[in-house]
Amino acid sequence: MKLIVIFILILSLVLGMRYAFYFSDLSTVQAGDYLQKEIVLLSEPITTDYYQTIRVGEVVIEMDKFPRYAYGDRIILKGTIENNIFIAKSGQEVIQLVVRDPSIQKIPTNNIFIESAAFLRVRVQKAFNHFLPQNEASLLFGIVFGGSQGFSKDLTTAFKNSGVLHVVAASGMNVTIVGAFLIAMFSYIFKRRTALILGIAGVFYYALVSGLSPSIMRASIMASIAFSAAIFGRQNYGILTLILTAFIMLIITPSNITNVGFLLSFSSTLGIIIIKPLFDKIRLVQKTKGISDDITMTTSAQIGSLPVMASIFGSYSAISIIVNALVLWTIPPLMILGGIAAFVAVIQPSLSIPFLYLSYPILLYFKAVIVFFGSIPLLKTGNIPIFIGIGYYLFLFGIVILLNKHNEK
Repeated sequence: MKLIVIFILILSLVLGMRYAFYFSDLSTVQAGDYLQKEIVLLSEPITTDYYQTIRVGEVVIEMDKFPRYAYGDRIILKGTIENNIFIAKSGQEVIQLVVRDPSIQKIPTNNIFIESAAFLRVRVQKAFNHFLPQNEASLLFGIVFGGSQGFSKDLTTAFKNSGVLHVVAASGMNVTIVGAFLIAMFSYIFKRRTALILGIAGVFYYALVSGLSPSIMRASIMASIAFSAAIFGRQNYGILTLILTAFIMLIITPSNITNVGFLLSFSSTLGIIIIKPLFDKIRLVQKTKGISDDITMTTSAQIGSLPVMASIFGSYSAISIIVNALVLWTIPPLMILGGIAAFVAVIQPSLSIPFLYLSYPILLYFKAVIVFFGSIPLLKTGNIPIFIGIGYYLFLFGIVILLNKHNEK
């Protein structure tokens, strides 16, 4: 226990020094500044009726609707930053930094990994869109690779209202399935240690194809630490792995500390690690493990991320636990069918037809549940002060410690 405390204190000290340097070197961006930036798009731009948007740091870039830009494009942006003032859902006035109609120069990517990942995404997306209706194709692609582009406005709203938009963000379940499949496949050809190393490489390539979002990076780093522990024959501890993962992500990208995706991913995973084991000790849960597992996992994630969701979005879907319980069981079969369809589509698109058609009834069920529950209004919470969020987590940790001590007796 002492070693764990010392380990966490050392990580905290190093992280504190990293932030000291980060904030001292941080240049303040404000309206009137001229932005010139070379970037590689690692996710699809968000497309509206009028323009395409991407984010560069804290600045939103509004580009013309045409020509279309896509994952893997390397571009040079030039434009003047302006203030965009609007009222958020929480009722607060928000000042957003934006560059409208920038000058854009597209240049060669010259990166074999990004170019191959972009090729895979485009080829698979074309196959899905050709053989499935738009919403179903976008849903399956989102489950396999992440992203909610391509949904109709009504379906996007239904996803948000029902609290399951996270389903189309590639995350831990995707990484687990991909990693397990790769290790099993490589184990037939190589020794176990080599198979694990190749599995780690495969997981990070999948993360690249999926867009390197905070949730997928968190899951990939956690999986890599778990695989590394297996390589060296060490036991893996969930909460320490999560802390080490967060440490690595914050050291590399300090701005993640205010990234919504990172905060939601970390808090929901923390909830699953510390709360789900308590649910699993309940007799009713043990007797109905196959049925109740999705419910306990979703509830644990919701409890862990509640202050983040309520504070950032100003709303909370009170029925999201029910909706998640109804649809989460579909993710593994859709991930497997979609993954096989994606793999064969790269070779020959028509080979994906049987797997896409097998997934179609499940996709229709998924969409029907989302549309039905998405019509129920969200619970408005307003803006939650940070001290209430801290108090919530302190109270939660206290309850968890007390229950764990009680269960040990």
